[in-house]
Amino acid sequence: MGDPDKAVFISYRRKLSPFVARSIFENLTSHGYDVFMDVESIDSGSFGTIIFHQIAARAHFLAILTPGALEPTSNSADWLRREVEYAIESRRNVVPVMAQGFEFDKEAEKFAGKRFSGGIEQLRGLNGIEVPHDYFNEAMHKLRERFLKKPKTVAITPAPPSELADVQRKIGQTINFGSNQFGLKASSFSRIPWFTLDAPTLSEQPNAGLVGFSFFKLKWTPVPRATKYVLEGGEHLPLSGSIELYSGDKTESMVFRTPGLQYFRVKAENDVLNVESPWSNTGSSSGTDLVVNRLVEVRSLLDLDVYFRVKAIGSSRYQVSLWSNVVKVGCGPLAALNC
Repeated sequence: MGDPDKAVFISYRRKLSPFVARSIFENLTSHGYDVFMDVESIDSGSFGTIIFHQIAARAHFLAILTPGALEPTSNSADWLRREVEYAIESRRNVVPVMAQGFEFDKEAEKFAGKRFSGGIEQLRGLNGIEVPHDYFNEAMHKLRERFLKKPKTVAITPAPPSELADVQRKIGQTINFGSNQFGLKASSFSRIPWFTLDAPTLSEQPNAGLVGFSFFKLKWTPVPRATKYVLEGGEHLPLSGSIELYSGDKTESMVFRTPGLQYFRVKAENDVLNVESPWSNTGSSSGTDLVVNRLVEVRSLLDLDVYFRVKAIGSSRYQVSLWSNVVKVGCGPLAALNC
């Protein structure tokens, strides 16, 4: 290990924020920092000792915090809690790194008395840094120049030489992490929008076949790195209290047309990264595009003219407007009257 003042330990919740931690690992190592981050689950025994030795051998300790990361810390055996408590007890430069919209106050609502357990409450009182997804490089510059350059007055305890091989193996696993799980090349993490997924674009499936007017097919564009999609429908805009119609890895779904399902939207999710996209555009089953497309499809198959009219219906069945003017689509062989 080189300069202990440029040595960093990254603590994170492996099921929630591995991608965030790996991106920070890459950024710091590219700027000359010696960073330890483990990508395997920690079991009791000798490796737990290695973890504590690595914390003691490094001046800086980063706690990567994303929504849900602190929930298991009510258990005193939780490893993230144990790492944080040991870092605070050994007077490391502990920096909370908050990502994906993490807020201490929101997370504290899940705990009795709105207080965290053990040393996590102390973590809450420390100065931390937010890492917005669209200002990652700026946040990393601030982290390096302000949070990792504080004067160090704590004792650095070098790790035992007998652990060197295990530590090097762990760091090697971190460097290669992502190429197998996400299909990414090494040193590519901080150059992609790793916190967010793009919103899919929702549309009706053209030429879906004569499935009848009670069913229609919705499709949406695929989103890179998405593991599943969630389709919702509702009666009114905005779509609050909407109904989940589909959840899975496909990019299309059959939908049953009912009076209570007028509007639709879809979002992409990544279960591994614990991130989701913004909602897509909103499609309407009663709007011009969906209804006219379906009727025109039937017209083309039967070679008929199709006529349209519309009326408005209020909240009461007695509030009904007159019919609108009539519009004709197409000019088939049976359109003898108004062709």
